[in-house]
Amino acid sequence: MIFLEGGRVVDPATRVDGIRTVILDGGRIKEVREQAASPGERASNEVVDCRGLLVLPGLVDLHVHLREPGEEGKETIATGTRAAAAGGVTTVVAMPNTKPVCDSASVARFVQARAREAGFARVLPAGAITRGSLGESLSDMAELKDAGCICVTDDGRPVMSAGVMRRALEYARDLGLPVMVHAEDLTLTGPGCMNEGSVATRLGLPGIPAAAEVAMVQRDLLLAEMTGAHLHVAHVSAAGTVRAIREARARGVRVTAERPRTSSRSPTRRWPELWPRCPRSARRTRRRSSPTTRTPRCPRHCAARATGRPSSARSRTASSTQSRPTMLRTAPWKKTSSSSGPPTG
Repeated sequence: MIFLEGGRVVDPATRVDGIRTVILDGGRIKEVREQAASPGERASNEVVDCRGLLVLPGLVDLHVHLREPGEEGKETIATGTRAAAAGGVTTVVAMPNTKPVCDSASVARFVQARAREAGFARVLPAGAITRGSLGESLSDMAELKDAGCICVTDDGRPVMSAGVMRRALEYARDLGLPVMVHAEDLTLTGPGCMNEGSVATRLGLPGIPAAAEVAMVQRDLLLAEMTGAHLHVAHVSAAGTVRAIREARARGVRVTAERPRTSSRSPTRRWPELWPRCPRSARRTRRRSSPTTRTPRCPRHCAARATGRPSSARSRTASSTQSRPTMLRTAPWKKTSSSSGPPTG
């Protein structure tokens, strides 16, 4: 037997949160107790010192991209589940944005079969809301549920039609399936690639207003309230969305949500190489580029030194003519030959 001793056991199912000794026998939990291993138990069994560590049930990741089938160059079910198991995640929900899209029972069964072959973690497939995730005609959700899908989503693609979204919520409600949505009004997003604001202006990049997300969340919350379906909002990144969800839950709407690990709309959050570099910048990072590579400069201080003006004088002309082109030329994946490329999500 194996004794996990001195660790902080956190088990939401039994409401245990404290220092415990977990006894394993044959790969299964035999007992969880407060007493430490006795001298006799130490002599005949393996004792693992877990002081300062958390002992948890297997974690569940509701939102993973395993990319198989179709994009095995990015990830496979075997590599993704192996990484999950290494991090303590024993169950993952695989998004349907594969090639082909998981909008049929055959693809859902394929994903589960490959997961069983890999044997690292349990994979629960998510089916597509619409065929091909194109936002037009609904997929056969009953078939997807029978094949093992636990929710439906067009992950990464919003269902722009309110009529289609209403029918999807009604269909999913009757089947007991949650509907996971990527809330984004594409007519407001346009060519944007990061959060709209001063940073986007300084970098010369098109921004996405927070209203693009909040407006779609408000629409879907109203439809969920009307239909009584379970709505799950993915990729929450706006304060207005959080307020809307909180108010909807207070009204009794069946809604849950998740936030991204990083903000994909802000390159300054995702790529620290784009942080302004200046001796007076609190967010300065170590310079890793070659001596001949030009790096971004702080528009306020460095541009002021270049023009001979006081640092307190913010010159829009100096900022736009000197800093912006430099920043656009020094994307992080172009700075060194050893870089592997931009993040792909």
